[in-house]
Amino acid sequence: MCCPGISAAEVNATKAARKRQGTADDDADTVEPDHTYTQQLQRRQLHITPTKGPADAEGTLRISCPATDPRGGVSCPLREQIVAQIEDAGLRNRLTDRMNDGKTRRRITKPPVMPGEICTSTQSTHKVELDDTTGKYYQDYTYKSPKWYKMYGQRNQVEAFNKDVKANGMSDTKRRRVRGFAKQAILAAMFAAATNVKRINAFLAVQRANAQTSPKDPGPSGHPGRGHGASVLGEDLPPPDQLAA
Repeated sequence: MCCPGISAAEVNATKAARKRQGTADDDADTVEPDHTYTQQLQRRQLHITPTKGPADAEGTLRISCPATDPRGGVSCPLREQIVAQIEDAGLRNRLTDRMNDGKTRRRITKPPVMPGEICTSTQSTHKVELDDTTGKYYQDYTYKSPKWYKMYGQRNQVEAFNKDVKANGMSDTKRRRVRGFAKQAILAAMFAAATNVKRINAFLAVQRANAQTSPKDPGPSGHPGRGHGASVLGEDLPPPDQLAA
């Protein structure tokens, strides 16, 4: 969720970038040599409303204005007027210090004509409920941020594993002719476990192959030392059963 003072160009940055790109085969640097989309995402990041912890079980979330929060990146004349009218001197001074913390902030030149409750709130945080409208735009990681790429990049690993599970027999409906969600879930777990075992065996096979092809260090003298396994290869030893006797 973003500050209401964000510009329309930054709100629709992704949609406009896709329209400019045309097709997925177009090179982004060729279409946008000045990296317009990247700059718009960076500016949009400054308008993100900081949150105080995750949403609770009822979908309630506490957010704060980015102009009066240390994690925000904007300054707003409307918010300055609201803070100046707060009767609680302690809260007023605390929010004023946050706005004048010396941090480089982007100035909002056109505050919203119809400000929302977060703009006019006289508290440091504001409570919102994630319904069908607000919940659609809420996510833990900012779109295309480093954390977003790190989280959603793991999807490739999940899809690769799902592909292996299907290839190992789960896609064959003849191998899971049972009824009921519980039985199907048990079979799915068994197919996943079998896939894990195959992956582990493949990894160990590679490790053994690398160990066999790796040259062994003969030591500083270039010859096996005393007690080395090679020194007893030519000895005439009795059979193992006689040794055990």
